[in-house]
Amino acid sequence: MSQRTSEGISTVFNIQLSSTELMLTWGSQIHFQDALKCKMKNFKLLIHSNGFSEDDVVIDQKEFPDIAIGDILEIYHPDANDSHLLVQVKSFKTSLQQRDVISIEQGIAGLFKLRAYKPVCVEKVDPGEVALDLVEVVFKEQYISRSDMWNLRAKLMNSSLHFHQNLKFLGIRAQVLDLWSGGNKVTCGCRQQ
Repeated sequence: MSQRTSEGISTVFNIQLSSTELMLTWGSQIHFQDALKCKMKNFKLLIHSNGFSEDDVVIDQKEFPDIAIGDILEIYHPDANDSHLLVQVKSFKTSLQQRDVISIEQGIAGLFKLRAYKPVCVEKVDPGEVALDLVEVVFKEQYISRSDMWNLRAKLMNSSLHFHQNLKFLGIRAQVLDLWSGGNKVTCGCRQQ
């Protein structure tokens, strides 16, 4: 579609990309990858210690009205292609005094190379898309009965896991060693029934 303006003829292209409509004028430059990377708005990343909260992610429900407890969020820097964190929302906090912020536990942020005070994209993910096929868990110097293994397995169902995650359950201490999905080794995912 062409339009005549006072500056000459301007050509406008309307491109439909997964419910995101972009309008380009002739001669304008746009990087499609940057436009498609973040479907939700950017948030500033804060990093917290276990003393602040035991949750892996701290969010304010007012900032995420369509997120419920148990939902899986994908968190990543828009400029990073390799380190995407999947984390499950376990509770909401109203103690975050800033707007447009999300807080990640310090150890997890280090593992996934998430930098404090930098913008991150936060997207709700369908757990079926990030389902894990196999989780390898390491136990050291502990006796674990068969019933303990079944109870731990049941606890891990419908939860998000990441590599090197420490697990504590009924006095059992364990660590996630490897995660597999679709025949590939992954860094995080969601364990489904």
